[in-house]
Amino acid sequence: MLTRLVELVVHADDLSRSVPSVGLVDPTARTIVSRALFEVLRERSGVDHLEVLDERDWVRLATGRTAWADRGRALRPGDLAEGLPELGSHLPLL
Repeated sequence: MLTRLVELVVHADDLSRSVPSVGLVDPTARTIVSRALFEVLRERSGVDHLEVLDERDWVRLATGRTAWADRGRALRPGDLAEGLPELGSHLPLL
């Protein structure tokens, strides 16, 4: 079920970028997908001091719609003193 929700959110976001006047992504679905993808990143990278700052940007980054170099406000370090680690080798997740 979760994989279908990921597909729905990602493709709805793709469509909303093509047709900006239509906001097709359900916020609750995006939150569920964002959290699931973030957990995959944590498991694969071993990095646990990150927070999702912008769910939409994070889903785009995690699914390859945005490159690591263009990550914008997707993630932030939980401890600002540690900074954001280089995660480009772990992304995209899908």
